[in-house]
Amino acid sequence: MSEVSAELISRIYYLGRLLKTTQFILEIGDVESSAFLAKRYIDEMFSVIEQLKNVNEFYRAHFGLVLDFKMPKIKSDRIGLQEMTGEHGQKKKIKEESLEVILVRCFENHEIFMKEFRKVYPLRDQWYEQLKRSYEKKIKKHKGRIVLGGLLLIFLVGGMAVKFSSYRKKFSLIGQYYYGTNFENLFKIRHDDVVNFRWGIGAPTFFGPIDDFSVRWTGFLLAPLQGEYEFSTLSDDGVKLWIDDILVIDNWTAHPIRQDVESITLTPGYHAIRLEYFEGTAGANMQLFWKRPDATNPVVIQSKYFISEKKYLNDGKDG
Repeated sequence: MSEVSAELISRIYYLGRLLKTTQFILEIGDVESSAFLAKRYIDEMFSVIEQLKNVNEFYRAHFGLVLDFKMPKIKSDRIGLQEMTGEHGQKKKIKEESLEVILVRCFENHEIFMKEFRKVYPLRDQWYEQLKRSYEKKIKKHKGRIVLGGLLLIFLVGGMAVKFSSYRKKFSLIGQYYYGTNFENLFKIRHDDVVNFRWGIGAPTFFGPIDDFSVRWTGFLLAPLQGEYEFSTLSDDGVKLWIDDILVIDNWTAHPIRQDVESITLTPGYHAIRLEYFEGTAGANMQLFWKRPDATNPVVIQSKYFISEKKYLNDGKDG
């Protein structure tokens, strides 16, 4: 099978960022700029599809079957955007509702496109590894210049850094980050102090994906009081929350930023917690809040109420 060029791969991932930017611009109220970006996205998508179909017979057959049935509607959207942006004559008044409908179709088509592209060419791991190696080469090149300064910094703040690292490993949740919306391919494990992520059109980790990823956070949650605890999430897209293996929040769907709120009665002490999240396309957001029995307003759950692993449960709360 012929190789897909690095330049084409870059264009494919640029499409996702462009679509996210288009949505963001529309959300902040700049309808005209959003229409121009949407038109640019569709033009780029047509160009990329044509390039892919020209690679060889396999790509041509595969993407022809998957996408050709959607082309008439995409072409219709393209004409509508040309009229909105005044590309072919007088500009029509842009209706925000009409543009939102077009963007919804763009997101649906983009998700189909990316899933099918990865079936044909599972590049994600190789591509990010290539970027990572390039970055590491640059660091190695300048290594001699930074060693002395690095040693001095370690000497000055080393003790503090070790203590902070130990604290963070204990008072946190373990976050497992995966390629794919259903935990298909683990690429990162780290300790997260809080779940308060507003990634927007960015990636959750350095060299991480901006679309089509999922995260699972696990650990233990300290309930300081007996009573009813209200848990809420702000998510874009899907989210599920378990406390002591009880499913408290269940909204495993693709959606814009949405709040889900549920309550559960807890006894004082530590309770197992598991939070799962997936991002399909467009903006990414995952925030976890609670309202304790003695509180009036929900707040982001802070790290002092988390324990990452069972081995720390007998260490006491102050670590």
